[in-house]
Amino acid sequence: MPLRQVVAAEGQYYHVYNRGALRTILYYSPKMYTMFLSLMMMFAELCKVSIIALCLMPNHFHILIRVNEGGRADRFLMLLCGVYSKRINKDLRRTGTIFEGRYKIKHVKTNSYFKCLCKYIHRNPVKAGLVTHPGSWMYS
Repeated sequence: MPLRQVVAAEGQYYHVYNRGALRTILYYSPKMYTMFLSLMMMFAELCKVSIIALCLMPNHFHILIRVNEGGRADRFLMLLCGVYSKRINKDLRRTGTIFEGRYKIKHVKTNSYFKCLCKYIHRNPVKAGLVTHPGSWMYS
């Protein structure tokens, strides 16, 4: 695979996201959402990444992160997506990819983009018709 165009730098904010292969479901049960969140928190601490905002939707996720001193966003996402994939494949007795290729990453360069992105992330479940209020979605 070609090298990434965005290399996450310390002290900077990034929007990372990915979706299920063929736009299929990533989280089949509350247990799977909880597993992803637990892995995310564990690997965020290990890789020195702060989670600023997140939303897990049935077929995709959005995470706003800050890369702390000595942090590695690439390692964080590799571990998160890789371990989650292996566990889901084991639980569902299946093989193959569950994600649509590599995760995407965008540098959050301005305060206005930061604010818009936070709103976008938290309003995702409302826009999808899953809840009527952003605070009602358990996985955001």
